[in-house]
Formats: sequence, structure tokens, C-alpha cells
Amino acid sequence: DGLGSVGDKAARIAKLAASIAGHIDGADAARSELAASLAKADLVTDMVGEFPELQGLMGGYYASHHGYEAAICTAISDHYRPAGPSDRLPENPDGLAVSLADKIDTLVGFFGIGAKPTGSKDPFALRRAALSVLRIISEKELSLPLASLMSEAAKAYGFETFDSDLPSFITDRLRVMLRDEGISHDIVAAALAASQSDNPYMMVMKARLLDDALGNQAGASLLAGFRRANNILAAEAKKSGNGDRNDGHGAINTDYLVADEEKVLYEALCDVPQNQMITEAEIRQTMTALSGLETPINAFFDKIIVNDDDDTIRRNRLALLQKIIHLMSDIADFSKIEK
Repeated sequence: DGLGSVGDKAARIAKLAASIAGHIDGADAARSELAASLAKADLVTDMVGEFPELQGLMGGYYASHHGYEAAICTAISDHYRPAGPSDRLPENPDGLAVSLADKIDTLVGFFGIGAKPTGSKDPFALRRAALSVLRIISEKELSLPLASLMSEAAKAYGFETFDSDLPSFITDRLRVMLRDEGISHDIVAAALAASQSDNPYMMVMKARLLDDALGNQAGASLLAGFRRANNILAAEAKKSGNGDRNDGHGAINTDYLVADEEKVLYEALCDVPQNQMITEAEIRQTMTALSGLETPINAFFDKIIVNDDDDTIRRNRLALLQKIIHLMSDIADFSKIEK
């Protein structure tokens, strides 16, 4: 009630599947749209009425009987998958597009009419739908603009936009999924806190790469350097009375880099790429560059007294520390890591 007929749903997911197909290698927009438009047809048959567990599967058989190509039949059969954490994913690219369209449409629709999960109650299995979307994205390594796709789904319903609670609901399911992979809760929190992307796969990649990076001595040393820099800036903020450790200490002036260790650190900081980190390659590039900061940061703290008697040099060194914090905070909120 409030979401229209099954025919309405078929029409909505057909258009959405065509859009999603453009982001999946091997998927064809026209084929995915046709498969989605037929995906719910078997619900009116006596066979599925008698045996509901055959929904989708019978649709594939009926489509085959009527001469549709194998890729479309398989996409119809698989579009409810994965039905749970142990269920397999759809076999072909078009099936992935239809499955994602079906679940995104469900999430946007139920949230749009206020039928959200509350506490342990989730009568429409929306948590499972969100986890299934994330499983497909993660395991198939799909870079999808999820917010854009949810906006498209919302417009198909006639909503102005999707419900504002939906992104955080999906992010919470992403936390669960990453924790189930064995990534600690603090690393998950650190990675997701710095993620501005609406691309869940990039969030997954960031969490996995951060987990790998901090799992060795170099990563632990880099984290220790972050904490030392952060603590010094926090102490300075407290002394200044404004409490903001991100308060600017001015731009770094190379004329006041008097010691070799601070010059080397400055050059290393300049080598960290200033990209948007919206692709896997950009995230890997930035993580690799950050890992290379471990040695110059340690050398800086071993040899340099930040609070130099010369106020200009002192402020220049504080600006260096602030640069470290800003660069590392772009990849993750390292203050959330408990190691």
C-alpha cells in the first residue's frame, strides 16, 4: 500500500536497470531493461502462487519457453539473488543490473512512505536488501554512484528525492559487512568518517587498504607520527584559547625550513597526490604516498624541536604538522583508530 502495483514496480526497475547496466562491464542496457520488465510476470501464475519459493526461477523458464535469449532468462531467474549471506550472486551482468534495480527500488520506496525498520523489526527485509546491494557492489567490484541511482528511483515514484535516513541506513549495513570481513570497528569508523563519496565500493576499498596499511610496523609508526602531530597541535590550540587544532598557523614558508629533516618532510608532503580519491587507483596512490611519510615524520620528531625560540620558525613547523594532519585526514579519520 502506497507503492503502486507490481506492474508499476516492473516499469520502474526496467528504467533503473538500464541506467545501472551502464556501470557494469558486459551488461547491456536494452537487455537489462527487457529482463527487468519481465522479472515480475511469473507472480501472477498458479505455479508461483502455489509455490512462492519458485518466484524468479519460473519466470526464467517461462521466458525461455517464449523464445527470449538465454542472458535475459538467466537475469530473470536470478534477480532476487542474493537472498541471504550464503546465497550466490546473479550469474550474468544483466542479472546484476536487474537485481540491484529491484533492491534499490524497494529501499527507496519503503523509506519514502515511512515504512522503515525499527529496532529488531524489519518486516520488509530492508536490511537484507541493503546488504545484498552492498554484497553485489563489493564482490563484483562495481563503482556505482549510489546516491544518483537512488535519486532516479525516487523520481520514478514521484518523490522529490530519497529519504534522508536512507544513506546512513546503508552505511550502517556497510559497517556490518566490513566487520564481518574481520576489519576492526575502529578502522571501519576511521575509513567511513573520511568518505564523502556516494560510491560504496570506494568506501570498501578505503577500509581494506587502511586495514592492510596499519597491519605492519610502518603503518603503526605512521599512526604514531599522526598522534604526535595531532597532540602538539591540540596543545597549541589549548594555549591559544580557541580550542581548534585546525586553526591555521600560516602557509609553509620554505625559507624558514632550516634543518634537513624538515626540508625532507616538506618534500615528502608535497609528493602526496592531491586527487579526489574517487577511484580505486587514486585511493591506492594516496595510501602508498602516505605510507612513505613514515620515515621523514619519524626523523622530524627525532631531530627537530617544534617549539623553537624563533616564533616564525615555530609557526612554520606547526604548519608542517598541520599539513600532515590534513593529508592523512583526507584518507581516514586517524583519531578514531584505537591501536
